[in-house]
Amino acid sequence: MKNIKKRKFISNLVKGFGTTSMGITINSYVESDNDILKKFMKISESLTGENELDLELGKKYLEHLIIANKQNKRKIIELYSYNHNQIPESRRDLKKLSKEILISWFTGIVKVNGISRLVTYTGSHTWTKLKGMKPQGFCGGKFGYWSKKPKLS
Repeated sequence: MKNIKKRKFISNLVKGFGTTSMGITINSYVESDNDILKKFMKISESLTGENELDLELGKKYLEHLIIANKQNKRKIIELYSYNHNQIPESRRDLKKLSKEILISWFTGIVKVNGISRLVTYTGSHTWTKLKGMKPQGFCGGKFGYWSKKPKLS
């Protein structure tokens, strides 16, 4: 067994765990906002089955989810670790968050402190991904377009 120096041992120990000193938690590695956004978008792609989601819209959804609950930042990192795998039944919090993410993409609405906030109306997947669906108040074509069956490709 190779001996390591005390300094290297302590350095590895600190990298692996958060350290608490006088009530202040110092984590050795903190995810940047950009890293969290990338993970959020990957999770969203996996949930929606869509590979090219609107990044600006994703930023807005993420921002609202974090405003709703500061712990969602950590949960997104945890949820990312389960990406493409089934979330264990014991992690109901992550299942709930994944459901909230999916609902936000399809409705354009995010709940913050129990209040629904509209992030987008015309950009929600209800209108952009479901064939033949048009937002209320938006014209779907020339006069009489509704009398013909929508073309489903």
